[in-house]
Amino acid sequence: MIAPLLAALLTVAPAPATREIVFDITVDEPQAAVFELWTSAAGVLKFFAPSAIVEPRVGGRYQLAFEPQRDPEGRQHGTFGVSILEIVPNRRFVTEWTFPPFGPEYALKPYPTRVEIDLTPASNDRTRVRLAHRGFPTDAKWDKPLATFRDIIWPLVLNRLVVYSRDRTTPTWDDPNGETLSRVVLKEVFVAASPAEVWKAWTTSAGIRAFLGADSRIQARVDGAFEIFFNPAAPAGERGSEGCHFLALEPGRRRAAVQRVTGDRVSHVGEVHADLVPQRR
Repeated sequence: MIAPLLAALLTVAPAPATREIVFDITVDEPQAAVFELWTSAAGVLKFFAPSAIVEPRVGGRYQLAFEPQRDPEGRQHGTFGVSILEIVPNRRFVTEWTFPPFGPEYALKPYPTRVEIDLTPASNDRTRVRLAHRGFPTDAKWDKPLATFRDIIWPLVLNRLVVYSRDRTTPTWDDPNGETLSRVVLKEVFVAASPAEVWKAWTTSAGIRAFLGADSRIQARVDGAFEIFFNPAAPAGERGSEGCHFLALEPGRRRAAVQRVTGDRVSHVGEVHADLVPQRR
């Protein structure tokens, strides 16, 4: 009896391999306020989507519509059908996730991925936010959704969260010229150096001086300074990238910084990402 049972267990197919995206940031809000931003329709409108139905309970809807005028339920560009999987007040929030823009085959239940938001306290009544998007299949057809959420969508959403928490600036959802916090510039270049050498150039004061010729204050850790002083003789606040700090680091591969730009009436954040990938000569 034991032998056939053991044989059956050994022949069970393993669970399919999956991939994930993880971001860690710190925002200028206490935990309860950040939790409210993620788990209420009023909060979502401040940084995430222009229209939302949020039922903050396990099994409740988490329905965001990113183009509500032409797609009010978020069936083509939103999270129609997504339910909340876990909710721990002020600490943790987990939902399913769907991908209708990539085709109907990506939006069938059970949805393969889930988004986990974990909140922990930081100094000065701030909050550390960890966003983990887990469950991306290793099938090549999932490469584009993975890259889109890793390189554009989640960095943009987290950028908006940082902006709102610090400046109370909400995206201009109804701007006919486009929502300004969503504008992205992409540039790819190849350099004759290893990823380790390029990493040092971006994440140390010596490296910044070597290729930019400027003084700087670089603290290569999450929330550390990333300040480059192009004009050190200028008044404070006008010397260069004062106020920038690191959002995330993956040693030897990825660097992300946040930059504050202040005008007469508007203050907002723009992210700068540097991804280092070795190339064959």
